[in-house]
Amino acid sequence: MRCEDQWQVNHVVPFVLSRKLLKLLEKNKPSRIIFVSSICYDWHPLVWDDMESRKDYEKYVQYSRTKLMHHMTAFKLARLVEGTGVTCNVLEPGVIETKLLR
Repeated sequence: MRCEDQWQVNHVVPFVLSRKLLKLLEKNKPSRIIFVSSICYDWHPLVWDDMESRKDYEKYVQYSRTKLMHHMTAFKLARLVEGTGVTCNVLEPGVIETKLLR
C-alpha cells in the first residue's frame, strides 16, 4: 500500500465521513463519532514537512501516524460538537491480526 493510499484509507476517509454526517448526527442526538485507533498511535511523531513520507516511507511508521491523526482529529471534533448531543471518542481495540502484521 502506498503512503497516499494508507493516509486516505486510515485517516482522510473517516474524517470526511464524520464531517459529512455531522448535521445528521446532531439531528439524531444523542449520537457519537468513534475513531478506531491503535496502541501504536504515539510511537512515531508527525513530520510536518514530510506528511507523505516521501523521504523515508515505512508502512508501520505511516500507520502509526495516521492513528495519531485520529486522536488529534477526535480531540478537535469533540470540542466542536460540545453541547450538541454528539460525542467524539477514540477506541483502541488492542492488537488485531491484519494484513499489516503479515
